[in-house]
Amino acid sequence: SATLLTAVQAIQIGTGARTWFPMAVLQAINSFLYLVQAMATYAYLPTVSISKEVSEQRMTKFNTSFTMIQFGCQLLFVLLIAALQIGLGLGEIRTAVLSQAVNVGWITVGFVLGWRLMGPVPALHDRPGQGNCLLVSLGFGQIWKTAVEINRTYGTSLRWFFLSLCFAEAAANAFTVVAVTFMADQLEMSGIQINIVFVVVLLSTLPGSVVGYWITLRTDPILAWKLNFAAFSISVIAGGLILTGPQRQDIVYAFGVVWGLLLGWYYPCVQTIFSLAIPIGQESELAGFVVYCRTILVWLPPLTFTALSESGIGMEYALMSLVIFFAVALGLLQLMVPWEETLALVAGGRKLRLYDAESEHIAPTPRQEDDPI
Repeated sequence: SATLLTAVQAIQIGTGARTWFPMAVLQAINSFLYLVQAMATYAYLPTVSISKEVSEQRMTKFNTSFTMIQFGCQLLFVLLIAALQIGLGLGEIRTAVLSQAVNVGWITVGFVLGWRLMGPVPALHDRPGQGNCLLVSLGFGQIWKTAVEINRTYGTSLRWFFLSLCFAEAAANAFTVVAVTFMADQLEMSGIQINIVFVVVLLSTLPGSVVGYWITLRTDPILAWKLNFAAFSISVIAGGLILTGPQRQDIVYAFGVVWGLLLGWYYPCVQTIFSLAIPIGQESELAGFVVYCRTILVWLPPLTFTALSESGIGMEYALMSLVIFFAVALGLLQLMVPWEETLALVAGGRKLRLYDAESEHIAPTPRQEDDPI
């Protein structure tokens, strides 16, 4: 997936008036490849060699560092392209081409370095049955059985985490999309002004990750995530009530600081819960569940925002519609057992089991049974 992602990005350097349609098709493929890459990366977090061998505090610190590096690199990339555009006096089209070319070199270094540092992990299980069933069929059968097993075995913990993640991630992801339209239409800000706001947001995610780390250590990952939902909801409502027109443009930069702090706080909580609350043995599959939950509803908040604003309702109220998704996420997370009980379920060895397509039942494999953990 890393190789194909890089290849697609390299081809898209040639995006122009005549090539936009095939490039749009490639972008759809690129989105799929990114999800594969994300799943493979997330699968490392809950492995025995990482989360189960370090303290909860150390794992929280790891996830905070990951988030700071991610947002820090995004900020550096934006600043680099802006500096090149100004220094070379480039227009929008040439800047886009240059940005894509720099992006190819940037991700090549990142992927090569990343995958050299992330060592090989041996297969955790043998293929169930006699191999007469197609791997695709085994995969879909396994996904279904895992969903049933999560509901049955981890119904008080993982079930509510995954469901809450669907709505929380939809709101958090849609926020940046909705914010662009809101600032352009409601506040009548220029493209440069909007870009400055997002630089402020990215810059603020760095201390935001530290704030999230501090709150998590003094509470727990679940409570810290709940507090983040509440703070995000308050900030969105305040933004809708205060940012009422072009005369309030200067205030939006202060909101950019707040939103950056909240985004930096949000992501380490998700990764810490996933890292420590997932049973060992099916890390890649459950990483796929996380990636699925983080993407399945991302279309709904922007659609809600658009429908409300186009129906004549004030755009400030359309912005506040994001609170609905945070509220649903908070309500679902309230049903999850306390953090200590969640960890006890994992420590108690309550594992998920593999799907045997030959006999069409769930059966543990020898490797899973012999696992000393």
